[in-house]
Amino acid sequence: MSTTLIRNGHLLTMDPTHGEIARAYALIDGTRISQIGVDLDTTAVDTVIDAADHLVAPGFVDAHRHMWQTQLRGRMANATLVDYAALIRGVYSACYEPEDVYISDPHRLPRRPWAPVRPPLSTTATS
Repeated sequence: MSTTLIRNGHLLTMDPTHGEIARAYALIDGTRISQIGVDLDTTAVDTVIDAADHLVAPGFVDAHRHMWQTQLRGRMANATLVDYAALIRGVYSACYEPEDVYISDPHRLPRRPWAPVRPPLSTTATS
């Protein structure tokens, strides 16, 4: 199993016990975070990523995908931003329930051969 150390980043743990840690270290064993802290032992680490001047948010996934709008695709192609805000955000979104979002999720439906697959993005710090 490989190990990766993300060091010197500003760690956002989203855990009230740990909070935010400046110049933090996050040690990853395989696919799991095994340790967080400052100045962890780095002697047996396979990969080191220097995240100085970066935020590190383990487990954060970019969920800003507009998946709920799949059913409305193409409806506002010639609309202005004001029209979009008024209709999509002001009218249509107010009518949507969680079940509607589930139905509109293109990742759960069989893929059409000509349609591109766009997986959700995972936010990662790189050097």
